Amino acid sequence: SLPNEKELAESAGLEYVNIPVTGCHALTPAKVREVNAEVDFEEDGKTLVYCASGNRASSWLAAHLFHDCGLSPEEAVLKAQQVGMDMPHMASETIKLLKSAQ
Repeated sequence: SLPNEKELAESAGLEYVNIPVTGCHALTPAKVREVNAEVDFEEDGKTLVYCASGNRASSWLAAHLFHDCGLSPEEAVLKAQQVGMDMPHMASETIKLLKSAQ
C-alpha cells in the first residue's frame, strides 16, 4: 500500500474506497458483502479491486464469479488463480467459503 494511494487514485479520476482485509486468508462472507456494497455492478464502468499480493482481491473475484456469474466454486477459484491467486491455502479456503454458501 502506498502512503498516498487515495490521492493517486483520485488524481486518475477514480473513486477510492479502502476496505482493510488483514492476514493472508480468504475473505469472510461479511467482507465479501462489504466489498460488494462498494462495487456498482449496474454502472457502465470499470472497477479496480486490489491488494498487495493479489490473493485477497482474487478471493473476492472468485466469490463474485460464484455468486453473480454462476461458476462453480472450483471454476471460480481457477479463474482467480489465472489472475493472481498464487497461495495454495488461499485457493482451498476460498473453495470452502464458496461451498459453505451453496
